[in-house]
Amino acid sequence: MNCNYNIIFATNNRHKVNEINSISCNFSLTINDQSNYHIQSPIEDGKTFIENALIKANNTFRYTKQPVIADDSGICVEALDGAPGIYSARYASPSATDKENRTKLLNELQKASTDNFIAKFACAAVFIDDRLLEPFIAYEEWPGLIIKEEVGQNGFGYDPIFYDPSLGLTASEMTQSQKNMVSHRGKAFKKLFEQIAKHISS
Repeated sequence: MNCNYNIIFATNNRHKVNEINSISCNFSLTINDQSNYHIQSPIEDGKTFIENALIKANNTFRYTKQPVIADDSGICVEALDGAPGIYSARYASPSATDKENRTKLLNELQKASTDNFIAKFACAAVFIDDRLLEPFIAYEEWPGLIIKEEVGQNGFGYDPIFYDPSLGLTASEMTQSQKNMVSHRGKAFKKLFEQIAKHISS
């Protein structure tokens, strides 16, 4: 395997880059974010996580002409009919902070007057390369519950209010290695990197 195989990550989110680099090192892959390429963000008008991930990957590939990974992730709450789903990053507004999105989610649950706090994180991870006829796609979910108070100092996004009953921790209380073992993004990218590793060694 070429240990210097470089891949561009179609994101401007440093939290995601750090998370994925903690996984990619096990596959001898070098992941670089797209910040050096002055890439204009695409309109994410897909209807699913997979569609939006492919939109981001193809957009970055047009600029860089290099192998690209991308993901689209979000939280889906059962009592809110799966919302915020693909709109998770911009739930409160197009430029919402993580805190604003969490606040809106908790407010919507309060308005719903429900005791159903079942939720799941979802992640679609994709890889495109001009050597491939079709993109590689991996999809994973992480079941859990929403809690009313933020707990923990790690992670980002909805992590402080997402509770994993099997571990008895919120996503924000987990170490990076713990989170990578169980999270939607950790599992999806492990599957994706396994496919990439086979691709570049063939």
